[in-house]
Amino acid sequence: MANNGEAPVLVFGDDGSQGADVAWLWVNEQSWPGWRLEVVAVEPFVGGPVPSQEEATPHEWTPESPREYFAADAEVVHLTARADPRAVLGKRDDATLIVVGPRGRGFFKALRLGSVAEWLLQCPPAPLLLARSGRPVKRILVCIDGSAHAWLAARTCAAMPFAKGADVVVLTVGSSSVPVPHDVARTVELFEAAGAESVDVIEIMPDPLQLFFNVRDVVLDLAKDREADLIVMGTRGQSTWQSLRIGSTASAVTRYARASMLLANAGTN
Repeated sequence: MANNGEAPVLVFGDDGSQGADVAWLWVNEQSWPGWRLEVVAVEPFVGGPVPSQEEATPHEWTPESPREYFAADAEVVHLTARADPRAVLGKRDDATLIVVGPRGRGFFKALRLGSVAEWLLQCPPAPLLLARSGRPVKRILVCIDGSAHAWLAARTCAAMPFAKGADVVVLTVGSSSVPVPHDVARTVELFEAAGAESVDVIEIMPDPLQLFFNVRDVVLDLAKDREADLIVMGTRGQSTWQSLRIGSTASAVTRYARASMLLANAGTN
């Protein structure tokens, strides 16, 4: 998530789909004072000659229908490349935030590899925002599990312009093997310092006799109850959060959540 003191960079993955339209609406509904907004449109190639290094490297261009950002507080740059979208976006470890729609179209579905969003979710090169609606972020659910990934996600969210004035809920699932109280306390401090309107803490203590505890449902139910616009999680949890055995908790929540998701992986940042 480093940009060496330069302007924060939002990288928007644009595949021209309806999901991308919703994601760009999400970008427009937030304020990005002083940010650089890079709209990256990648043209996948199937067969034919392999793109040259110049073609495969993102470069500035002017599309027929450029994405419009209606505020005047950020710079918008359009980039294009002819390459594998996963390779292009997967190299953007210089980004402050990568924003994509939850589903792409065409090329990757034809190869049965899943969407670019799903691929990025496994190991995002920078904090990743999956935009599910165009709503401005007013209510945020931050999931803390004691991992470096969750802490990075919380720090990233607190540094976003929309953290100021937001109502924040910090959720932790109790476990004697995970030292989360310190992370919860410093997460609260982060959002208070960022100017959040309110910061509440909710701790769920599973019954020790319960063989299976579905963390996914806890997160989804609380997000629905609090009408969260954004759920914040690390992409790899630990201890209790691993008890969801159909994959990582973040992947499972992302699959079913109606709210937008902010995800981070400390191993790649």
